[in-house]
Amino acid sequence: MDGLFTLLSLSTVMAVASFLAGILPLTLKLSPSQLRLISTIGMGVLVGTSLVVIIPEGVETLYSASEAGQAHAHTRRHSVLREADIQSRHFYTLEPVHELVARSPVDDTSPFNVPGPVIPSELDSPPKTPTKPGVVGIMDADNNPGGDGEAQRGHDDDVHKEAHHAWIGVALLAGFMLMYLIDKVPQYSQPSKQRTRTHHIALNNLGRRFNFTTSLDREEEADTFLDTSEGSHIHQRSFATTIGLVIHAAADGIALGASSTATTSGLSFVIFFAIMIHKAPAAFGLSSILIKQGLSKRAARGHLVLFSLAAPTGALATWFLAHLLGGVGNHSAQTTTWWTGILLLFSAGTFLYVAMHSMQEASSSHHEGANGHANGYIDGRENAQSEPKPSWKDLGAACFGMILPLFLQVGHAH
Repeated sequence: MDGLFTLLSLSTVMAVASFLAGILPLTLKLSPSQLRLISTIGMGVLVGTSLVVIIPEGVETLYSASEAGQAHAHTRRHSVLREADIQSRHFYTLEPVHELVARSPVDDTSPFNVPGPVIPSELDSPPKTPTKPGVVGIMDADNNPGGDGEAQRGHDDDVHKEAHHAWIGVALLAGFMLMYLIDKVPQYSQPSKQRTRTHHIALNNLGRRFNFTTSLDREEEADTFLDTSEGSHIHQRSFATTIGLVIHAAADGIALGASSTATTSGLSFVIFFAIMIHKAPAAFGLSSILIKQGLSKRAARGHLVLFSLAAPTGALATWFLAHLLGGVGNHSAQTTTWWTGILLLFSAGTFLYVAMHSMQEASSSHHEGANGHANGYIDGRENAQSEPKPSWKDLGAACFGMILPLFLQVGHAH
């Protein structure tokens, strides 16, 4: 239960910190360069955490589950063989030969009166036969390092290793593909492009509208129309933006929940630190986008609460799922460890996609800002003026974020 208590504590801190980070745009305003610097560090931390922390830990957890299962099977086999050895010793030493010789009335010096084959009274192991039947053959295979038993165990170990190699790739790919589908499916489910805004003009007013109005009147009329057309899509766009970030945050919570079931101490804190550095700019950006879309501060707070609770919910659900799946069957500890490794690798795949997506967004924002194109929900003209060019500071921040999990792992390395 210590892992659950730690998970509850970290989840509570994460929810409160995410909400406070999202409240900042409602109270103060950071410069674009400061916000970009924080986002760049968070992107680097995601890359470093997935490559330095989560993937190695997931692989080790997966293989430790196999080693635990093999050790359990080896112990059980030795207990069976020990019991069989005791029974065989009891069978061969029921009546020692020297007692039979002592009861013989004939002089035992005669070479013709020696009773049967002489079997030693202190028998260390059963006699071997050419066919090695039954328990004798099993014991010989187990005691002989170069025998068939060792070769069979080596073959089984190779089969287990090949299976683990396959599961490592499947778990990483599943996490990566899940985040890819979350990002792309909403885009393909919507119309191909946003429909061109049309302006309804009555035929009887056609001449008056275009011949007797000034340019100022046309601009005011266009602004009024744009306000009404945008107002109908504010809630829809805000909900879509929040849902996308909520799913991302829930996927981040999978890593925290899986790490809490691992045996390594301190892993949850490293992943918690990585998630928080990533979630703080995300919460800040979510509030900024919602306010820019025209949402009220009260509605923005509601969206922010939903986003803040997503990662803790995903972490707790992952913890309970791992223990539920691990509790099925007789080898609960081994199964729980195996599922923990799979979930860690799955979350590493989600981290890799989010980090790659963040890197693409950073490079595209620099490119679009320099060329004056729109970026997200920000107007292109405003973005071209406020978005500074990429600098060496951004490059250093990204590299610092990538190597930061490596320093956090010092003392927890295996």
